[in-house]
Amino acid sequence: KIAIVTGGAQGIGKGVTARLQAGGYGVVIADSDAEAGRETLAELAPAGRLWFAETDVAAEDSVAACIASAIRHGGRLDAVVNNAGIARAPRVPVEQLTLASWNRQLGVNLTGAFLMAKHAAPHLRQAADRRAGSVPAGARQSCGSGRGPGRRSDGARQGPLQQAAGGHALHH
Repeated sequence: KIAIVTGGAQGIGKGVTARLQAGGYGVVIADSDAEAGRETLAELAPAGRLWFAETDVAAEDSVAACIASAIRHGGRLDAVVNNAGIARAPRVPVEQLTLASWNRQLGVNLTGAFLMAKHAAPHLRQAADRRAGSVPAGARQSCGSGRGPGRRSDGARQGPLQQAAGGHALHH
């Protein structure tokens, strides 16, 4: 099985990458930080099939190239973990926040997950068909509570994605 982990070169994404690898997945690390991507690749590659695709999840052509890389290296796509995100917004009064900064955060946190879903959907449907139509719990997205110190809710991202998908992401 092949998975893509966005933001997979650092932090939680790196942990998810290692966990999927340990579970037998080949993993494409999709990250915009090429240096961190190469370091993670060098560190985790001995454990199994692992590739790095420098990816800006807010750019559709970059996402499409990442999906193509997964198919080229692994021959299929079974799961996508939309982990990439800008967790620390600039701590400035709203009148000092630039539109470019606002748009970048929306692009990575919201548009990126949409673009991954859009371009991965045909391949994930094929994977679901190979499993006789069942989608394992690990391939589904859920909306976490986001409660607790230092945690943020992904509800702002998940709500629009679920509404846009209309619950039909993997339905024929």
